[in-house]
Order: sequence, then C-alpha cells, then structure tokens
Amino acid sequence: MREAKLAIATLCLVIPFAAHADLITDEIYGCASNPGVGCVVAGTGFNWFENNSGAGAFAGMNSGDTATVADPGVEFFGGGGGGDFLYGFSADFGSDSLTIQLDFSFTRSAGFVNQEWFFAGLDWVGSPDGRITGLTLLDGNTLAINSFSFTDDSIRITQPGLAIEPGERQLQATFLIGTSHAAVPEPGTLALVGIGLFGIGLARRRKTA
Repeated sequence: MREAKLAIATLCLVIPFAAHADLITDEIYGCASNPGVGCVVAGTGFNWFENNSGAGAFAGMNSGDTATVADPGVEFFGGGGGGDFLYGFSADFGSDSLTIQLDFSFTRSAGFVNQEWFFAGLDWVGSPDGRITGLTLLDGNTLAINSFSFTDDSIRITQPGLAIEPGERQLQATFLIGTSHAAVPEPGTLALVGIGLFGIGLARRRKTA
C-alpha cells in the first residue's frame, strides 16, 4: 500500500513539469516576393525582406537576412519602390499566430502586383515532434488573401494584386497557427522519477527486513 502511495505521489510531481513548446527562439526562414520569382526554395530568388527602400515603420531598414530567430518583436521587414511610391513588408510571429503587413506611401494612384509570403523551419523549440496542424485566417483583416497552405513546418500565403490610391495606407492579415506537440519532460522530471523509484525500493526493503 505504501509503495502505491509513493508511486502516485511521484506521478503527481512529474506531470506538471512537462516542458512548454514555443516558436520563440526558433530559427525560421522568411520570404516575401512575387510568385515564381522568389519564395520557391529557401535561400533562393528575390526577397523583399532583404531590401530597405520601403515605407512604414521600417523605412530605410531591412531584417538583414532571410533567416532569423523568432522573438517577441517583428521578425522580418523590408520593402521597395522609389520616388512617388514606396511599399513595406513585415511579418510578426507569436507563439501561435502570424501577422503579415503591407505599408504604402504613394503620391499617385498605382497598381501593386500579387505577392507570395513563405516561411519555413517552424519547429517549435521544446517539442522535437512539434508540427503545424492547422492555419486559420482570422476575421477583421484589411489585407485580402488569395490562398494559404501549410506543411508540418512551413506556411505559404498568396495575396491578390491591389489598386493603391495616393496617401499612406497599412494593410494586414493575421493567422492562427494550430500545432501538435509531444510532451517533453523537463530535466527535473527524471530526477523526480529517480527519487520516487528510490522511495519505492526503500519501502520494499523495510517491508522485507
């Protein structure tokens, strides 16, 4: 009876120590480009995130690389254009969400061609078996979306061409990312299991003595 109580107590201590899987701190790849020009294979083609002439909060800057470590801030940004029309791209990952954004600064009416956004290497640190199981476009978005798809560790989004009027404009779309994770024990879990087994063995020894 005492052995059973010790085993139950050990399990109660172990269960709360399952590690939390998170995209934050994971290295991910990102691309925004015209379909068929970039975003086909990671690391190839044209990528707006490597340009720095865009409009918006990151005007004159870019994220510096197509691969970055996910953090609480905006992971990817850049842009293009020149003269009387500038446009900026940015992508921000949360632990279970993705927001893509376009910023425009036009002094004349102009058309903006369709775009593709592609992200890969979404592995969810803390869960080696973590994978994407769903992608939902949330309501209330201002950026139109043509299509979106996902694999276990990547997301691809396409948007239609746009007609932009003169002025400043910001458009965005947010997606909820569904994931599945295998439980990963914290290092302390193994120690707790060892303590529990030791207690069971000690109780058994006393019983037989």
